Amino acid sequence: MCGFVGILGVDSAAPLLCTALQAIQHRGQDAAGVGTYDRGRFHLQKDLGMVASALPAPVINAIPGRSGIAHVRYPTVGSSTREDAQPFITRRPGILLAHNGNVTNVPKLKEELLERGLHVLSECDSEPILLVLADELTRLKPSQHTTEDLVVALGHLMRRVRGSYTVAAVLELDGRETLIAFRDPHGIRPGVYGNRSDGAWMVASESVALDGLGFETLGLIPAGQVLIFREGEDVATRAVEPLEKRHCVFERIYFARPDSLMEGGRVYGQRWRMGQRLAEEWESRGFGADVVVPVP
Repeated sequence: MCGFVGILGVDSAAPLLCTALQAIQHRGQDAAGVGTYDRGRFHLQKDLGMVASALPAPVINAIPGRSGIAHVRYPTVGSSTREDAQPFITRRPGILLAHNGNVTNVPKLKEELLERGLHVLSECDSEPILLVLADELTRLKPSQHTTEDLVVALGHLMRRVRGSYTVAAVLELDGRETLIAFRDPHGIRPGVYGNRSDGAWMVASESVALDGLGFETLGLIPAGQVLIFREGEDVATRAVEPLEKRHCVFERIYFARPDSLMEGGRVYGQRWRMGQRLAEEWESRGFGADVVVPVP
């Protein structure tokens, strides 16, 4: 369980990303990180600990860039080290990326990447996703990638990478600064997107991150598809590898904030309905409850 935020088209991305991370701090307390893109250069700050300690305000306020990615980490893969904190950056091509999920075939991916001369330096499963994307893009051509190149590369990625992953990334496509978000073919882990009246875009693991910055939640990141965002333009949606939806039930039971929006509506309402169903099943077996207790 982790949480990501991506933003594009704001005056200063880093402070807003940190504010949004505070809203999803429940998704990870092990480490936090912020990366931005500014006129061809990436800037990165990440460390162990909660958002407030890992991302000190004086450092964050000095980071330039109108787009970026941020992340809070709960380590289900790898170790509790700064090297495993997200986001990650690759220089060829330039991509800034973070994800939430669990990749189940990391050893195989590491072997394939090493054969291509690409070394995975961390134990975090986000880095193999990044390097597979970079590998597939550079197979097509070394630079100046287009939206069509991205769709083709993601098609190969979704066939190579197994498990659950919802991903946000910043890179240049069609010669323009671009925010993208994509979700594994089954849509296991959550993700939402929204915008603001000034033309800015935002994606996040949960809708509460958008609420805190005045962004309107427009929808959910669709399974097996990629969303492409550019400042002042409508979102572009491209199908890649959609399969049967298999959303993670533990997001509804345990991980997510009750006021977040996911498939099926507000998480609180879904938990309430699951409680009703559980009571009906319990009663149908001839049992009765002495006490009903909410579990926060």
